[in-house]
Amino acid sequence: MGGDDAAAENLSAIKRSVKKGGNTNVTVIEFPGLNHLFLQCSTGTLSEYGTIDELFKEAALIAVSLWIQKTTGTD
Repeated sequence: MGGDDAAAENLSAIKRSVKKGGNTNVTVIEFPGLNHLFLQCSTGTLSEYGTIDELFKEAALIAVSLWIQKTTGTD
């Protein structure tokens, strides 16, 4: 799926950019096998999006929910 190196490079750049913008409360998590829409995929390319027959992956939803709860103090 686009290679682990590409994902690591992209996530590192995103984290640097967000922090540079002044947000220091940043958590970056890689979800292997998921694309930018948090859907299970094989290649990670845009052409694959139309062939994916599922919704937002549960593991990603849980991680985002837990982060929101922790960040807002509602955990």
